[in-house]
Amino acid sequence: MVNEVLFRMITNIFSRTFYILKDTLIVNLIQSLTVILYIAAAIDLTKRWGYFGLALAQLAQSGPAMVILGWLLIKRFKTFPITHLLHRFVLYSLASLAAAALSRGLVVVLAPSQPFVQLTGGLIAAGTAYIAILGLLDRETAHLFLQITGIDRLFKLCQQKLKLIFQS
Repeated sequence: MVNEVLFRMITNIFSRTFYILKDTLIVNLIQSLTVILYIAAAIDLTKRWGYFGLALAQLAQSGPAMVILGWLLIKRFKTFPITHLLHRFVLYSLASLAAAALSRGLVVVLAPSQPFVQLTGGLIAAGTAYIAILGLLDRETAHLFLQITGIDRLFKLCQQKLKLIFQS
């Protein structure tokens, strides 16, 4: 969850900034080099933790890419809002880590079941926890995330169905 919501989101924003500046070589070069880190981490971490290790290996790619691209942008723009970015980084990291801990705990509890059940349970628990925590910390961003993913429409549909059930 940390990887997908935080590192990949920020890396995508940084990447698009380089594309706007018409500097596509830097982004592609950094992304290609960090794939090597991902492969090495994936081999090592999957031996230790199975599927969970594979998810952690994504951090070996997107984390360094985010840091390198961010550093290059700070060098290029002298008035980069680094304090605001760091505040957001800490905020989203804490929410992501709490959701990841919950997910990991559920995967451990579901260890006797099939891997699909473990991963699905962990994903649902992590996603729900992350959105709930994000809603408490940054209501506007949580609402936008629900809109972008279409989950808000699902909530509204469920709400309408529940109203119909309880009215009859």
